[in-house]
Amino acid sequence: MENIIKYAGSDLNDRRIDFLLATPQQDGGDFDPIVALVEKYGVVPEEAMPETAVTKNSSELDALLNRMLREDAYALRKLVAEGKSDADIEEARKGMLSDIYRVLCVSFGNPPEKIDFVYRDTDKKYHADRGLTPLEFYKKYLGDVKLEDCIGVINLPVEGMDYNKSYEIDMTGEVLGSKRRCRYVNVPIDVMKQATIKQLKAGEPVWFGCDVLQDSDFQKGIMALNLYDVQKMMGLEFKMDKGERFQYNQSLPTHAMMIAGVDLDEDGNPIRWKVENSWGTTAHGKPVGHQGYFIMDDSWFTEYNYEVAVRREYLPDDVVKAYDAEPEVLPYWNTFNPEP
Repeated sequence: MENIIKYAGSDLNDRRIDFLLATPQQDGGDFDPIVALVEKYGVVPEEAMPETAVTKNSSELDALLNRMLREDAYALRKLVAEGKSDADIEEARKGMLSDIYRVLCVSFGNPPEKIDFVYRDTDKKYHADRGLTPLEFYKKYLGDVKLEDCIGVINLPVEGMDYNKSYEIDMTGEVLGSKRRCRYVNVPIDVMKQATIKQLKAGEPVWFGCDVLQDSDFQKGIMALNLYDVQKMMGLEFKMDKGERFQYNQSLPTHAMMIAGVDLDEDGNPIRWKVENSWGTTAHGKPVGHQGYFIMDDSWFTEYNYEVAVRREYLPDDVVKAYDAEPEVLPYWNTFNPEP
């Protein structure tokens, strides 16, 4: 909404306006906004805010929200065109946000302002911690996770995007009141793999963003390069490499999951990876993988994994230094934008 107001004077055919209206929102995202939201609002145990039918299948909600936001964009642009005051426009915007919040509460349930956390420790001793806000719960029970230490590491072998250089994307991933922005440091694939292996060896899973739509079978739980040999079957030859597929919109990050383990050869090189998906054990009435887990071969990681979130300590010093340096800001239409 803020960008709709900011660029209200631009023609509807302007590329920026087209971008904002094409998909006003979607339920994808990236690691940095997750961290920003958690650090701002906190988290709650699942029993305090259980899953709903909509959280498990959000397509209809997405369609409704996008319709609402396009209606709101029309109304806001009209107010600006009519020369209404900033106060009038802000009042209208807050009313629109109130409608969106109501729809989200109907779909997901009201976010609890306070929770009671009841549990037994490893010695079977009963504990009841009552009246915690979500932020207090996060800081008290999950503060050691230190999400702020994890940074976005990408592999984009693309001309014009240098390795050991940081990037941000215009109009993307901003959470009001948070200093955390969507920032990435581009590295060779081997650097990404080694940092991932180090974090797994330390006993911590690794968040990653990949193109799950390529060469994968969600029922069998397999992600393998050339899983089905379409080229041989159809007499075709695909010639683009990873960077070229990205540039031509053939492949881009479409889904985030967790890497839970890795199988290494005797020299310490990865053979395959254990992946925990977020779709549960069933989807659309069909089983998902191996009780929700997938096997990803290493060649698939190379070709279709684009991003991991790893702790600074597992990265070379020059990569961390590059991440902290002033980033290059990519245009909002860049294929890597997590909010298309």
